[in-house]
Amino acid sequence: PMGAWSVSITGNDTAADLRYEYEAAFSHLPPEEAVERLDAYVRREMDGDSWPDYVYSLALFLWRYGLLTENVRIRALDLIGQEGGLELYTDAPQRRKREKVLADLQERLCSPQPPSRPVRLRMHQKPVFQAGDVVALQISTAGKPYYPDPHLPKAAFYKVDGSWMLVQKIRDQISWQSRVVPEVRDLWPEFALLDFCGKNLPGIEEIASLPVLGVVTGDGRMSAYRRWNAKVIGRGTGRVSPEDRCFPGVFFMRDGIGNCQKEVACLYRWGTCLKNLQ
Repeated sequence: PMGAWSVSITGNDTAADLRYEYEAAFSHLPPEEAVERLDAYVRREMDGDSWPDYVYSLALFLWRYGLLTENVRIRALDLIGQEGGLELYTDAPQRRKREKVLADLQERLCSPQPPSRPVRLRMHQKPVFQAGDVVALQISTAGKPYYPDPHLPKAAFYKVDGSWMLVQKIRDQISWQSRVVPEVRDLWPEFALLDFCGKNLPGIEEIASLPVLGVVTGDGRMSAYRRWNAKVIGRGTGRVSPEDRCFPGVFFMRDGIGNCQKEVACLYRWGTCLKNLQ
């Protein structure tokens, strides 16, 4: 059927599109209220052919977390008994495979659930820093691998070890927002990259005069910034204009990535603060 790439319960657009909605709803609401909101959303936003895939994927999701309600269990079992959605599988071999998948789901839904566990969101809901914050990040390159880069000499990469670089938070970019629980959002901060790199941090007046090299996207987890020994050293109004260069994906300060070469290369290529490092 259209929108399906396998016969599995989750191998279709409906289940994939609703996965984050399930996490948002069941991490923030009691199960009964969450199901009511999801039902209303699916009826409002999706076509009728999506209903079986919704019911099956919802039941499987809840069973895996030990949160399956009797109402959802009965609804899924009734739909399986009515061969709900099977009419979309017109190819005989695919239909037989789907029948086997539904029989397995039926057996699972009739078996004891695993112990209940919390549903956790895999997204960044709390903003890191405030708009206007000037954040100092300490560069650590000693003992780190250097990869050949036409925009960053090896000597410069190692010479900046222990130096500070500066970014100023502009805003939070909302990469995803729940349609079922609108207060659930995935936030990624955007920063202005300032033309500074030094062993000693500048004063407020000097910060205000630093050129903006471009706009960068940062990690949404505070743990990423702790790895950089991040500290807020001032606040101010944004100085970013529409013509400022954007560095998509270059300056992520990503948690768990131990090499800051991309960030240093960005400073070296576009700024003036590293030009004397050889």
